[in-house]
Amino acid sequence: MKILKHPTVLLLAFALFAGACASKERVIFNTLYSVEHTTTAAYDGFLYGVVRGQIPTNNVPVVSQDYDRFQIGMKAAIEVAQYDVSAPASTEVVRLSNIVLKSILEAKAR
Repeated sequence: MKILKHPTVLLLAFALFAGACASKERVIFNTLYSVEHTTTAAYDGFLYGVVRGQIPTNNVPVVSQDYDRFQIGMKAAIEVAQYDVSAPASTEVVRLSNIVLKSILEAKAR
């Protein structure tokens, strides 16, 4: 369970695994997909825990706001990748994803 305390490591490992052995364009889209999928799955799991009563509801506004910021950054990264396939996945998207994952972990710890 130590790896769950470091969401960036898990996220980057998943992104690298998904992008292995593919063309440059495919690697970029796989990386973006991996980051988006991992973050959305974590957010969905958080909301499921809130609905089940396992996580306090007072953390929802903070986590939701972080997730909204991530989605805005993700849309911008997708547009950049769409028009410039040589552009790597934005470090800003990874940073925003890390903020969402960190706020979820903090909410679960309370």
